[in-house]
Amino acid sequence: MPENRTKSQPLLSVIIPLYNVERYAAQSIDSIVGQTLGFEDNIELILVNDGSKDDTEAVCRRYIEEYPENILYIQQKNSGVSAARNNGIDHATGKYITFLDGDDIWGKDSFKESVAFLEENSEVDFVASKIKFFDKTIEEHPYNYKFKSSRVIDLEKEPDSPMLHAVTCVFRRSALNGRRFDTKLKVSEDAKLLSEILLDKKAYGVVKKGQYNYRKRQDETSAIGGQLKNRDFFLVTPKRAYKCMMDLWRDESGRVALFMQYQVLSDLVWRLAMEKQYALSGEEERQYKNEIYALIRDIDTKTILQKRALSFQLKLFLLKVKYGKQLGKRIDFSKDVYRIDGEFLCRAGAGNRVFIDFIHPLSDNTYKIEGYFEQPPVKKSDSFVVTTSKGEFIPKKVARPQRAVSFLGDEIFDGGAFEADIKVGDTDTVEVLARGGEGAGVRLPIVPNQLSGLSALPSSYHRYGDALFTINSSQIHIAPYAGKEVAKKELKHLVRILFSWRLSYAREQFNRLRTRNLTLLSPKAKVFEILKPFLFVAEAVVTIPRALLLRTAYHLAKPFITRPIWLVSDRGMAAGDNGEALFRYIHTRDGVYANVYFVISKKSPDYRRMKEVGKVLDQGSLYYQLLFLLSSKILSSQADVEVTNPFFRQNYHFLDLFYFDFIFLQHGIIKNDLSSWLNRFSKNVGLFVTSAQKEHDSILSYPYHYSKEAVALTGLPRYDRLKNSPTGKLIIAPTYRKTVARKRTNTHGMRPYDELFKTSEYYRQYNRLIHDKRLNAALKQHGMTGEFYLHPVFAPQTADFSDSERIKIMKFPYDYRKAFNEGSVLVTDYSSLVFDFAYLKKPVVYYKFDADDFYSQQIYSEADFFDDDIDGFGPTATTHDDIVEEVTKALAMKNKMPKKYTERVETFFYKTDTNNSKRVYGAIVAQDKKETV
Repeated sequence: MPENRTKSQPLLSVIIPLYNVERYAAQSIDSIVGQTLGFEDNIELILVNDGSKDDTEAVCRRYIEEYPENILYIQQKNSGVSAARNNGIDHATGKYITFLDGDDIWGKDSFKESVAFLEENSEVDFVASKIKFFDKTIEEHPYNYKFKSSRVIDLEKEPDSPMLHAVTCVFRRSALNGRRFDTKLKVSEDAKLLSEILLDKKAYGVVKKGQYNYRKRQDETSAIGGQLKNRDFFLVTPKRAYKCMMDLWRDESGRVALFMQYQVLSDLVWRLAMEKQYALSGEEERQYKNEIYALIRDIDTKTILQKRALSFQLKLFLLKVKYGKQLGKRIDFSKDVYRIDGEFLCRAGAGNRVFIDFIHPLSDNTYKIEGYFEQPPVKKSDSFVVTTSKGEFIPKKVARPQRAVSFLGDEIFDGGAFEADIKVGDTDTVEVLARGGEGAGVRLPIVPNQLSGLSALPSSYHRYGDALFTINSSQIHIAPYAGKEVAKKELKHLVRILFSWRLSYAREQFNRLRTRNLTLLSPKAKVFEILKPFLFVAEAVVTIPRALLLRTAYHLAKPFITRPIWLVSDRGMAAGDNGEALFRYIHTRDGVYANVYFVISKKSPDYRRMKEVGKVLDQGSLYYQLLFLLSSKILSSQADVEVTNPFFRQNYHFLDLFYFDFIFLQHGIIKNDLSSWLNRFSKNVGLFVTSAQKEHDSILSYPYHYSKEAVALTGLPRYDRLKNSPTGKLIIAPTYRKTVARKRTNTHGMRPYDELFKTSEYYRQYNRLIHDKRLNAALKQHGMTGEFYLHPVFAPQTADFSDSERIKIMKFPYDYRKAFNEGSVLVTDYSSLVFDFAYLKKPVVYYKFDADDFYSQQIYSEADFFDDDIDGFGPTATTHDDIVEEVTKALAMKNKMPKKYTERVETFFYKTDTNNSKRVYGAIVAQDKKETV
């Protein structure tokens, strides 16, 4: 029931639906109380609590006590935002009505500006304010182009003026008479209501100074993100919102008004960006796509071509949907211009670039170039050509799924990947042309990617075989490799680096800082924004002299390097993985033909321990960076960027000096499809270590793009150090979650502490397990203890956990080897650590409380070559009670894995001996010998 009837006849009623927003509600309400329109004299605030389960009501009560005459408080069962808004409308008494979501903020002058506009412009039913995103970042909404001035927008004259958000509008009360939000819609209910209102006058107002601040939460828990798992998002919205809107605006001839075409297309664009969905069956997905495509066919060609912020790839895709196989016949090419049905489409080569991934020397001045085109060809007859003094060479189209863009399996763009074998002269120029017909074609800009050996600086050069390559804008220049030529190019490159301060960027940051409202940022983001321009200048002051120093030192030291340099590592702040195991093995051998170093931060507790084994480099030192440039092999259990690029954002100063092979020792057996991350065009692994035949075959069959010679079946070096010495310990070791790992890693591969971690389901489930009385009692009964190993990327979050009666929270860096050796039972989820434990044939239990969502969140996909239920090494639990029951059973097994699972272990692993390091080392040496021959 409503409480606290407000003053009669307020000027403006503000309706705020509230659901579990206790952290944000006060800031939202304050933005209403602080309006320059005058809160106490002119505003009625209606708070609709939509069945919140947190302390949202307590926040509301504080404001009701302070402003009893102005606030109406309504409680209802959880019914959704539309029902809450409708409830508010039913009780509103203001001349004008507006809305605010319970975590957003209205700009302080917005109501004053909006009301004044409506008082002066009777020809519109509502006036809108621009949207600005805030909290996690401050960004302008892409449709803010409409707010260049306060004015009435005539939709027949400005049809590309979509209105999708009711919360940004102040309405005349009469506009909402007989109209309400559709409670059966979870998405686009705003757009539908606005479309109904706009049908009357086909115009609305905008105010330049009004601003609605939409919170992009730090924890990314906004309602929009959750819609992708909602079946109604797919099965209800297209018909109940988009189709209804288009039918409403359809004339007697059947054509949809231009405004509504733009309105619906604006919403469809972000739907078309979905490559996968996890809510529908195959038949339901086909139905959904057909409904989307039917909507597209109702949109004019000109609307598609002129729609703002629409990529060329997507425009072509929309046209293909609209015209099908007839599209090519409708496109004409003349005088370097493409037109469709007489409408301008694009110029030949416009917006297209060619990216170079690799350049491989073959023989006799012949090279293989691998790369991709940024844009698709307009017509099938279009072509790309590589030209040199030796002739023209046609690139061969190749499949690369990681580059492809699709909408639920329907290809939008194949990625434009290619290979081209070209022949060049000793001194030559290479160009890439786009041809739309007969003629010379248009020369395309050439951009080197970071694995190509060349950097974005046009003065960078790299040696391929017996030639030096330089990329400059739209040409590749080739010159014979010679000492004088190298010296000349290096001097030119040093001068270019010296003047690459980019101070104009720092000035832009200072200017941006003066114009931004930093009060809309979280405290940490606010500090970062203030410091950003200063940090950029400081970064340049440090990195440019360092680049000059390191490059000079490299060229001085290079002639004196008589033995190969190998750099071995695990994590920046910890050893203990395959890197350490292989490093130890190498130091037991005689006749190693390389200088081998272990890389780890001097701040790590493992630093001194590793120095007792062999030579150690501090990961943060200049000496390490110099040896990195001089190294021939980088061997690591990690494949993160800090391993293969210690220069991070300054890598363009050094990429041309990268000549090493990356040996990926792995940090676990791969049982899923990681090709989106570990493929050759992302990591370029020179030797990929595997431990099981199924794993080995998956690397070759899935789109990793490695040759057979690059994938070795050896076993993991760390397995050699495993010893089955159980001491009655339960080991709990879950993997990470991408959505929980929100903050970026530092140079040591660690993420900073995140105060929102404790709000995650991940934290709640494992904290509950650690403190479960039944589990702790079972441990006590068997005289056992437990240890909890939070995934290393979450290491700072161990502070959020506390020891229970029998389970201890372990502090990073971890001694996993000790944990595996001494453990009696392992609880994990999707982690590859399960293979280490299974290697020793001890009981394992899987805990998958989020099985329905896990793979939709990760960088990898669930593969079909390993299924935990069929191939796994223990039972799976999906609920808290189940995991407690299964672990309790496992504790009683006295360290013995059931026969069913031991047989799976023996079938799965390539070897279960202690010669894994020997095989890995042998594979590296064998590969070196083959390359030398």
